[in-house]
Amino acid sequence: MESKRFGVALSFFLGASILLWGCGKGRGSSSKTGVLRLKLAHVLPRDHPVHLALVKAARLLEEKSKGRIQLEVIPDGRYGTERQALEKLKTGILPFTKVSMAALEQFQPEAAVFSYPFLFRDDAHRWKVMNGPVGKEVLDCAAAQGFKGICYMDAGWRSFYTKEGHPVRTIADLQGLKIRCINAPTMVKAIKALGANTTNIEWGELYSALQQGIVDGAENNIPSLYSSRQYEVVKYYTLDRHMAVPDVVVASTQVWKRLSEPDRKLILQCFQEASREERRLWKERCAQDLEKMKKAGLQVIELTPQARKGFIEKARSFYKELDPKMKALADRIRGIR
Repeated sequence: MESKRFGVALSFFLGASILLWGCGKGRGSSSKTGVLRLKLAHVLPRDHPVHLALVKAARLLEEKSKGRIQLEVIPDGRYGTERQALEKLKTGILPFTKVSMAALEQFQPEAAVFSYPFLFRDDAHRWKVMNGPVGKEVLDCAAAQGFKGICYMDAGWRSFYTKEGHPVRTIADLQGLKIRCINAPTMVKAIKALGANTTNIEWGELYSALQQGIVDGAENNIPSLYSSRQYEVVKYYTLDRHMAVPDVVVASTQVWKRLSEPDRKLILQCFQEASREERRLWKERCAQDLEKMKKAGLQVIELTPQARKGFIEKARSFYKELDPKMKALADRIRGIR
């Protein structure tokens, strides 16, 4: 009864006859006749594979609920940075967002595990992990802090790209190079463990920093290197695949606990289907973008098995410094066959 009165009050406040979620505090209750309106904000552009997949999730939700559940996907960082979007989730102002798993590290230590260097052997291994019990555990590790994990989205492998005169063919070539990386504690430690000197430069300023020689290189996935046009001011892209930090869709636990169980199941189902589509789109985009950069003159370097072994050996120091709990989690992941 209390929930019904609250829903009526909220509808009156908004001057509408339907229930809105994702406005104000994001609170309320659904009804048989009302339309459940949800919002999902993220920082990526409209042509990104993740955005296209999220739009598909919205379409599936509307179709399968016969119009009762409507999800508005808001790209381009209109709700602020990933951290700002997470803060809005935490208070229930925003129902859903998509962030890098690395962004959750500031709220829950377990979220940092996918930023560990050379944690995954290959694509088959990483998706077996993420689709299995350990992956589900990590996905939902920050629920107590206000973030309900919904699904993973592929953000590919991160690799090093460097300026002319600094090709990275072995781990020895990386030693002492000034490399820009994301300003996340675990990622910084990982890159330093591989022997590079890290620096924090805003993404929007990195093109100029590379062009002017302020840094020797950076690291990121294939679509990010292409869309930023940074391949124009570097010479080499070494596909060392040192880490694969996924994107994640998370919901506000304040919103999630107010949904009915059938609605929760439907939302999870639609996002899982969209996640599979995103993996396909990501693979296609990587192949297309890499070919375009090669034609533009970028030299792509594949590590030999021996060279890759050198990178993995160098990363051992990183794992030796982990606390027992995180080392145990990493060992579980690395032991999955």
